[in-house]
Amino acid sequence: MINLICTDKQLLRVCISNEIITLKKTKYLVKKSKRIILQNSITSVVVELKQCSRIDKRGLELVNRIITHTTLPCQWNWE
Repeated sequence: MINLICTDKQLLRVCISNEIITLKKTKYLVKKSKRIILQNSITSVVVELKQCSRIDKRGLELVNRIITHTTLPCQWNWE
């Protein structure tokens, strides 16, 4: 399940549990996060992947590009 939680005006928290994250879902999260950042003046995004979650190769490549080559204030945590 993917939950988008807006805590304060500083942080958008995305909690993912028991999901297989594909390239399509990764793109969805990025687009949704960008939209929420623009609409609500949020300064950062934290994506948390729980232990039961898995991410496929193409989705992981997109995550790496987001982290290293964009200005999207995004942090990915794996628990």
